[in-house]
Amino acid sequence: MVECEICGKKASKKAEIEGAILNVCESCVKFGKEIVTPNVLIRKPNIKPSKIEEIIIRDDLNILVKKHREKLGLTQQQFAEKIFEKVGVIKRIEEGWIPPIEIVRKLEREMKMKLTEN
Repeated sequence: MVECEICGKKASKKAEIEGAILNVCESCVKFGKEIVTPNVLIRKPNIKPSKIEEIIIRDDLNILVKKHREKLGLTQQQFAEKIFEKVGVIKRIEEGWIPPIEIVRKLEREMKMKLTEN
């Protein structure tokens, strides 16, 4: 369960408040601008176009990546090199950007945990 970074209740939204991206509850979202994250749709190449698989990436991806990186004692640059990505990708993920599924899969392998829900 992700806690609201303002009041401690269960967070269900993300908001930009004074330049920071925070996990917030329904009550505290009013203190900033709500960030809406779209569901990511992936089409598998050998499947008929009418069959699209929906992959939902966890809302707390940015927090999980940052905690994992810090647990390893790595800088964003070092972590990016470890998964063969640019440091800007790691910075953007930790700020709340939802990366393409290929990068999510790299993170899943590195972190040894599931980061998608379906």
